[in-house]
Amino acid sequence: MEYEIDFLPVGEESKGGDAICFRYWDATTPQFVGIIDGGTADAGEALVNHVQKYYGTKRVDVVINTHPHADHTSGLYTVVEKLDVQLLMMHKPWDHAVALKNVFQDGRITSRSIDERVRNALQHAHDLHELATKKRIPIIEPFAEGNQPSPYIQFLSPTVEYYQKLLLEFTATPKAPTLESIYEAMMKKAQKTVQWAKENWNTESLVEPVEGTNAENNSSVVTLLSFGDDRFLFTADAGVPTLELSCAVAEILKIPLASFKLVQIPHHGSKRNVGPSVLNKLVGVPVAEGTKRFFAYVSVPKKGEPKHPSKRVCNAFTRRGGKVVETKGGIKYFHSNGVPLRPGWGTVEPMPLHTNVEEDDSD
Repeated sequence: MEYEIDFLPVGEESKGGDAICFRYWDATTPQFVGIIDGGTADAGEALVNHVQKYYGTKRVDVVINTHPHADHTSGLYTVVEKLDVQLLMMHKPWDHAVALKNVFQDGRITSRSIDERVRNALQHAHDLHELATKKRIPIIEPFAEGNQPSPYIQFLSPTVEYYQKLLLEFTATPKAPTLESIYEAMMKKAQKTVQWAKENWNTESLVEPVEGTNAENNSSVVTLLSFGDDRFLFTADAGVPTLELSCAVAEILKIPLASFKLVQIPHHGSKRNVGPSVLNKLVGVPVAEGTKRFFAYVSVPKKGEPKHPSKRVCNAFTRRGGKVVETKGGIKYFHSNGVPLRPGWGTVEPMPLHTNVEEDDSD
């Protein structure tokens, strides 16, 4: 099986997102085109142009929306609007939580029982759902125990039960911030400077995240693309609990862990999403210095540093044999050996091990 995978850059400033497309084919299998998340509206336009230019088609066999945050969903509206999408895979939280069924009124999410950030995220997802429905595109929810869009695609998380538990946190009423707490937070942010610590191959300062990421991120679809021994793992914004669940599902399905050709580093390299324990399961334990076993791609905006990607996280992947590649320099392309390099494209240089890493644990 031949394949091409493209990570498109998202974000000109400090806000990024995910926009990934891929295709595969062989002598007996027609070209299959997939898209995983669409980033911002601009990234959606870039995806449309990329698929038509490099894949030579307007047909997209499957679009996978991993979770409802705008930096993953907004661009998919453009993709669904302008390309011939055959199947949309996305979660429909309003079909799972009774509390959410009543917040959609006149096509708008108006309930004050959920915070504005979650409400906006759900509105983006609902708009995408409505557009696909209007265009009569089938919509299926991507669950580990559900329908798979292709024999080569498997969802490792979430399960239906896990997703429904996370929804309880989606709809939680937030504590309203006081003017005093807002002022204190602003002052702390203004005064804060990044402190740096030394690190080498044999000393790892990445720790298990205490706070972790939010429920919407943990609802991310974790997608496995497999062609024999060539396995590619796309993690979106998944946190430790979701990655642990993905490992458990992979073991049940007898999918070998730590055997991936390419792994997406979750949530733009955030320290809140990974720790040493889950990385040891997912990609393997630290290896001898200089050993390279797989690629680790991280979607980061042009001005994401020092927050994204965390140098601690990048080093943790490097230490486990990963060749870490970030998207902020442009499209990052991965292809099978039988596919010639695109004219004008060159090989990518992975990050070196960082000897100075951020000391601050906040993210």
